Amino acid sequence: MILVLNMLHSVVIFLAHVIFVLPGLAQVVEPLAERCGPSSAKIVCINHYSSVMPDDFFRKPINNSFEPSQDAPYEATSIFNDPSWKLTADADFLVFDRNRGLELLGAAPRNQFRFAVAEVFHDAPVYSPPTNEFYFSQLQPGFLPQRVINLTDSPPTLSFKIASPPIYSGSGAWFHNGLIYYCVGGGNHSIHEQSGTVSRPGIYTLNTTSGVSNVLLNNYFGYYFDSCDDITVDSKGDVWFTDNGLPLFILFCPNKVT
Repeated sequence: MILVLNMLHSVVIFLAHVIFVLPGLAQVVEPLAERCGPSSAKIVCINHYSSVMPDDFFRKPINNSFEPSQDAPYEATSIFNDPSWKLTADADFLVFDRNRGLELLGAAPRNQFRFAVAEVFHDAPVYSPPTNEFYFSQLQPGFLPQRVINLTDSPPTLSFKIASPPIYSGSGAWFHNGLIYYCVGGGNHSIHEQSGTVSRPGIYTLNTTSGVSNVLLNNYFGYYFDSCDDITVDSKGDVWFTDNGLPLFILFCPNKVT
């Protein structure tokens, strides 16, 4: 069953894909940030997902670029009335779920540089147990491969893998019952020229052992999806995902018809 509903970057432990509005939380969260976890790393816990900031907060608007380095990062948000926010500036890890995040980090976490990647947006991080690989997407117009870190290699290696047929602009991913479920935001007739298949936004699966992908859903009663952006599969096997118009703006879907 598929249910339609209408992520932060530095090194971030963000174990929830949705920022929830917490019942009864009408006051400003104080403090927004605080040191937590082992002292071997600069770990900062963000309380209540920083859901209610003091009224004087300000973060520069995005500049509509494919290069995230040109945008002000989350920790560059100006918050005059909460000095705790300055802790985020040089943090090694930002933790949004204290209990699970600190458990995941362990007793002596380290933030080490491993791979140079293109200075564009990346998304859909997901671990594949059958292959011991970590998949993520590189969001660029016309870019078809997934980026894959092989964790069996020592040291780990980074490569490109193209699904058959290709998965274009995976904007969310979830591993369930041996498959990666992708929320695919890209749709473009030019993909047909490269792969023999017309890509449409929707829900796709990928078998990481065989490299074969399948389409589960690519329309809503004949309408194209604007964009599929983030996905989860619950314990019953129901697929939940969001759909929005982001790719219309950043040209992942230049041939979309409404």
